[in-house]
Amino acid sequence: MACCNYVKATSVAIESPTSGESYWSITVPETTDLSTEGCLCIGLATSIPTGLSCGYVQVTNGTEILDVLKSDGDYWRPCSLGCRNVLHLRVLTDPAHLLIKGVTR
Repeated sequence: MACCNYVKATSVAIESPTSGESYWSITVPETTDLSTEGCLCIGLATSIPTGLSCGYVQVTNGTEILDVLKSDGDYWRPCSLGCRNVLHLRVLTDPAHLLIKGVTR
């Protein structure tokens, strides 16, 4: 899969709010545009925490937070994320979210 805009994740964390389910939080550089439609590839070249299986995923650039969804509108819930995976995403704006197109391992 070709990437239009490639960025490296600066961190991958498991967030466990006091109410609600735990989820993966992927932080990308603050210069990453998450508000303009287009394609985005996120390289996970960082340590990946363990202890969460099949949680949903959010991506943030420090200002915006977007959920990663599948084409049917459900949350994308990977059962594992690994270092050196590349997430191929589409940035969509109505409503604002990221659409998962695939993962290169």
